[in-house]
Amino acid sequence: MTNTDQPVVSRPWIILLLLCLPVFIGSLDLTIVSAILPEVINQLRLPLDTKLDDASWMVSGYLLAYTISMTFMGRISDMVGRRWVYVVCLVVFVFGSWFVSIAHTWPTDWYLRVYRWIYPNPDTHIPPSQEMRELYMIIMGRTIQAFGAGAIVPVTMAIVSDIFPANRRARPLGLVGAIDTSGWVLGHLYGGAMVKFFGVAGNDIVAFFDQFGINIGYPDWRTLFLLNIPFSLIALGVALYALRGPAFKNTYRRAPGLLSRLIHLFPLIRPVFVFLRPPSRNEEGAQASEASSSSIRFDYLGAALITLALSGLSIALGSLSPESAFGGGTVSFDELASAGNGNDTSFVVPLLIASAISFVAFIYWELHTRYPLIDLRLFLKRNYSSAGFTNLCVGFTLAIGLVSVPLVINLRADSSAQEAFQDAALVAGLVLSGLTVPMALAAFPGGWLSDRFGYRNVTVTGMGLAMAGFILCSLTWTADISPWIMGGEMIVIGIGLGLTMSPVATALINEVREGERGVSAALVLILRLVGMTLAISGMTSYALYRVEQRISALGSFDNISARQDAYIDVTVAQVNELFLIGAGVSLLALLVALRLQGGRVHPDTATAARVRRKEHRSGRPLDITTPAEAHR
Repeated sequence: MTNTDQPVVSRPWIILLLLCLPVFIGSLDLTIVSAILPEVINQLRLPLDTKLDDASWMVSGYLLAYTISMTFMGRISDMVGRRWVYVVCLVVFVFGSWFVSIAHTWPTDWYLRVYRWIYPNPDTHIPPSQEMRELYMIIMGRTIQAFGAGAIVPVTMAIVSDIFPANRRARPLGLVGAIDTSGWVLGHLYGGAMVKFFGVAGNDIVAFFDQFGINIGYPDWRTLFLLNIPFSLIALGVALYALRGPAFKNTYRRAPGLLSRLIHLFPLIRPVFVFLRPPSRNEEGAQASEASSSSIRFDYLGAALITLALSGLSIALGSLSPESAFGGGTVSFDELASAGNGNDTSFVVPLLIASAISFVAFIYWELHTRYPLIDLRLFLKRNYSSAGFTNLCVGFTLAIGLVSVPLVINLRADSSAQEAFQDAALVAGLVLSGLTVPMALAAFPGGWLSDRFGYRNVTVTGMGLAMAGFILCSLTWTADISPWIMGGEMIVIGIGLGLTMSPVATALINEVREGERGVSAALVLILRLVGMTLAISGMTSYALYRVEQRISALGSFDNISARQDAYIDVTVAQVNELFLIGAGVSLLALLVALRLQGGRVHPDTATAARVRRKEHRSGRPLDITTPAEAHR
């Protein structure tokens, strides 16, 4: 498809919105457990002091599998085609959601049977309790979910590059990225609101279905995972119907004989075939067609190295601040410095070192292998490196808002009342929606503006708005600030970050060949996710460390009330410092974004594209003479 061709499918926007349903649901599930984790622990009767670390793997396991799947499934979609990779990943996500909802039934019994088969002697190996077996099955289901959900996002972005021409990808790509990022942030609010709704209206829901003779049982946190299924099945039907034709077929050459026919008859096994089949002779000697050959071979070692690097980074940084991400405790910088002295965080530093070694080895391997998972030489291109770094900064600054808002909101919560903390979580979610909803809404006009003014102008404007919003917050936030004012100032930051999503994603994807769009789409999200992970972990730990440091510097207090007042003042001052850090990172991203080039659609090209789309819909040829051609 050329730059000025019409879309390869009819009604591409409707198809895209339906395909984005699983994107949003999967990203919601990334953080939804942070809201329902206390109820899960209470319902399973887990001892809080010893089992919170196990329960937190409901979130950290999802995040880990989500990141790993996102890393290489984009490449697999380049190799075997978008349609079936999307369908298989969606089926995996639906199965994982269903598995979580029924984890307390036969999967728990199945786990016990397998355990007794492996360890037949009960005297030497005591099986886990019923509650712990159920928890392990929930974690397994969450991991299955994440492998499907993480792959759906880059594949959907790659589908955008298939169904939209290059000069019309900015808006849809920005929309997909904004929907995915919004789900990360709204998951906590959604989970808390739905659990509260089930508690209030649960009996009415049961009575409503009883009228039709349907016994659904009392709704609880498991119901949230069942709600994923109908929406995902709608997207599954859309994918099977709409993603047809040569644009969505695989690019590898079929193996001869029976194996080729089996793959043709059972396309669901294509992803498995890519991993198992040996390279053909034609592939061995395909020097002349690097684009084709690079899409045929899968980089196993590269995938393993980047998986180790991202896994180590996610687990280590997640251990630094599980409170902000998972609802657990927090490890300070002093505790990190004492790692290795016998405390619970002794694994963090070795894990970070192993992650760094894996990342360096990944870079070396990708620069020297013939079939790289990610062609790192692309970062030598001006647009690719600039857009990638800007996207990393967008994730970092977005996470600063996620860290700061709960810190200030929780200052006003009565520590003696559990309901006060629940209300504080709801208020924090509403204030954060002032950041994420405008961000998602601004992504669409951001793409429209980048078509007319180019990548650089829109990205610089967006980061400038974000910087102004952070500076405004640093000057006005106090302990008694109104949530309405907080939300209003978050809107400024959200609009700024939203404007940047379309141009940076489009700049990254349009710099690569057709056979590498899936990888590039995955890279867009990985960079943003890494930026968020670094900020959530690093900035939360840094903020808590600085608060304790400032409190210690104030000396002793006459009473508890005086210490609480000092703690509030110091915390607000530290939040304002975080906002200044956010402004500084936004300024750095703005300066890097000045290097971006291109993206602007020439008026003549835009006119010709509109005429071609009308011609395609009407079925008859139209006059496609552009103003420039008429002048000549």
